[in-house]
Amino acid sequence: MRNLLAILILASALSSCETLTLPGAQGEPRAKTVLTEEQAARKFFEAYKNHNRLAASQVASAEAVGKLNWNPLSGSASNLQLQETGEGYAITYDGGAIHLVILGDGHVGHNVADVRVTAD
Repeated sequence: MRNLLAILILASALSSCETLTLPGAQGEPRAKTVLTEEQAARKFFEAYKNHNRLAASQVASAEAVGKLNWNPLSGSASNLQLQETGEGYAITYDGGAIHLVILGDGHVGHNVADVRVTAD
């Protein structure tokens, strides 16, 4: 009860666009900082490149994370890179791309809502 009271007092001191990080299920952080579209894309890219599903889930929907292979034993393209395209951001590699569908605004921040995989 004391922790809840401290959280409520701290939350009331935050401006409307700030976020408070609280533990989520199984100790995972629940609230996120307000990210720009580019920051969300970069964080997702780094998580994907490192096969880190948990880190990706901090900046992406469960649907987006669930569409990709996160198994480090499956290997990784040596030329994996994040590129800004006319339609947003994409993780590109030899033979294809993962197009990031990023949604959000300056108040609640951006996250990767979905991904679309294309192959050459």
